[in-house]
Amino acid sequence: MNALISQLPVPPRQNSFFRMTPQGSFLNVPYQNRTVVIAVEDIVYLQGEGNYTSIYLRDKQRYLVSKTLKAFTNQLDDALFVRVHKSTIVNLNYVQVDNFSLSRCLYLIDGREIPISRRRTKDIELRLHRFRMGNNPSGTS
Repeated sequence: MNALISQLPVPPRQNSFFRMTPQGSFLNVPYQNRTVVIAVEDIVYLQGEGNYTSIYLRDKQRYLVSKTLKAFTNQLDDALFVRVHKSTIVNLNYVQVDNFSLSRCLYLIDGREIPISRRRTKDIELRLHRFRMGNNPSGTS
């Protein structure tokens, strides 16, 4: 009987945290004794604070959830989200200006200034350039 059970195909593990649908990708995050569904495209950036992560959305809402930044790193699309600092992940869609030479910062469309780790500057600059080239059919930045 045990041999028969071990031969059964194992269904893919359901991830209750991250979900993809035809309408888009969503995060189900625990927040104040309930589960909040957040569209991934609405996330501007995430900031780690120990075992907690603050999720900042484009409508200026902020959710503090009891998950580490690493848990989000493993779930978010690395073509769209980049870790710019030990404690910060940014959605490249919301980067308005980058200032790598002077202050090593990204400026988001809402005016927020996000510092960039010295160690990650070259990689972030390259990824941002690739992202902009991929999202701009004319090929100009």
